[in-house]
Amino acid sequence: MSGASFDQGAFADAVAAVIQARGLTDQQTAHETGLDPSTITRVIRQGKNPNVHSLAALTDWADLPIDTYFTRTHRIAAPPDDVIRHTITALRASRTATDALTLLIAGKSGPPTNIGPPTSEDYR
Repeated sequence: MSGASFDQGAFADAVAAVIQARGLTDQQTAHETGLDPSTITRVIRQGKNPNVHSLAALTDWADLPIDTYFTRTHRIAAPPDDVIRHTITALRASRTATDALTLLIAGKSGPPTNIGPPTSEDYR
């Protein structure tokens, strides 16, 4: 299963609106975008998904934000700030990632004491 879905209908409607606003035919649109006229017909008039090249050409030509037509179906939650702070503290207090992981698992990373930029001590 994909992590994103493409709203072909909204994309086709938006491009069709630009074509209409500019008073162009599909043939003229094809010429301006560098795409084959049959691609314009398939994507805009027949509702077929564009390939990556066509999608890029049409969004660029129509000045459309490409991310508007994609919806993520799987989201990964960011860890809470305290988890990030404890991880940074454990990494700075440890010589190896294994030692840091051991501190985190044992719950001994404690509150952060040094949140500034890394120093040479952090790399020993």
